[in-house]
Amino acid sequence: MQRVIWVFVALLSLAYAATAAWAAAPCCSITALNSRDGVATAKVNASGATFQFEFKATRLAPLRVGQAVYANFKAKQVSLDGKSACCKIIAGPTATTTATPSSSAPSNCQSGYYGPNCAPCGCSPQGTVSCNDGLYGNGACVCISGFNGNKCQYSNAIQCNNHGVVDATGQCACSAGYSGATCNVKN
Repeated sequence: MQRVIWVFVALLSLAYAATAAWAAAPCCSITALNSRDGVATAKVNASGATFQFEFKATRLAPLRVGQAVYANFKAKQVSLDGKSACCKIIAGPTATTTATPSSSAPSNCQSGYYGPNCAPCGCSPQGTVSCNDGLYGNGACVCISGFNGNKCQYSNAIQCNNHGVVDATGQCACSAGYSGATCNVKN
C-alpha cells in the first residue's frame, strides 16, 4: 500500500511540475521597457538573442531594466519569480548579430540540446521534467518535485532517506524527528 501511495505522489508531482516548467535560475534580463505600449524587451543571457513580452500597467512597478526574468519559449510565457507566468511573449527570440549564418549552423536543436552549438543539457533523467532547450535556450534543468541541484541530480529519497528535503548542493534539511547528514538518525 505504501508503494502505491509513493507512486501516486510521484506521478502527481510530475504532472504538477510539467505545468510549471520554469528553470531553476533566470535565463534572461530586461533590456528595455516601453510603458506606453506595455512591452518589455529582454535578452537571453546565454545567446544574446532578444525577445519581447507584454506586461500589464499594474506590473510596471516591479519591472526594471537589468531585472532577471524566467522565460518558457515553448509556452511563450515569462515569469518574474520562476513560479507563475505574468506575461506573454509576443516576439522573438531573434538573434542580435547581423552576421550571415553559415551553412553548418543549426536552425534548431533536438530536444535535450541547447544554444547555438546544440550542446547537451546534461540533466539527470530521473529527476528532470525538461530543460530549457532549443537554439535560444540556456540548458537549465527543470526538476521534478523532490529533486534538486543544477542538473536535478539530488533526490529527497536517496540523499535524505525520505526524511528531509535536499538542497541544490546535495545537503539535507531533516524533517522533525530526524537528524544526521542523510536524515538517517531517528531522534
